[in-house]
Amino acid sequence: MPSSLVPRSATILLIEEDAAVRFMMREIARALDIKVETARSCREGLIWLRQHPRQFALIILNLQLCGKGTDDTVNSIRADDQAEVRDIPIVGVTEDHFFPNDTTASRARVDAFLHKPVTPAELLSLMDRYVPPAAVNS
Repeated sequence: MPSSLVPRSATILLIEEDAAVRFMMREIARALDIKVETARSCREGLIWLRQHPRQFALIILNLQLCGKGTDDTVNSIRADDQAEVRDIPIVGVTEDHFFPNDTTASRARVDAFLHKPVTPAELLSLMDRYVPPAAVNS
């Protein structure tokens, strides 16, 4: 079967440097029966993503860490040679309550924003919005 016809996994890739946030997100996901792989840095997440692009249905990343400056992981993903990498929805997580809106989401090249801390309801909503039902049921 051509790779373009292989369904994408329902796994989330979480890119976050803060160990407490990674732990909290894994616990929320585990309680909701959602599989999450975590990367401790933008570079680690980008390497993992490029090696296993069909493994991930959604990327959640710390936007202050990975969305600007010399480590612009978001633009690296959006400009990747592999369409399977470029097309994965990205959710930027931020502590800044004044930063996210539809205009800044478009400029930041992310599909959505969340504020820390992410709640179980928000994570379920992301799964409903971005993960195809076939991936969730497989």
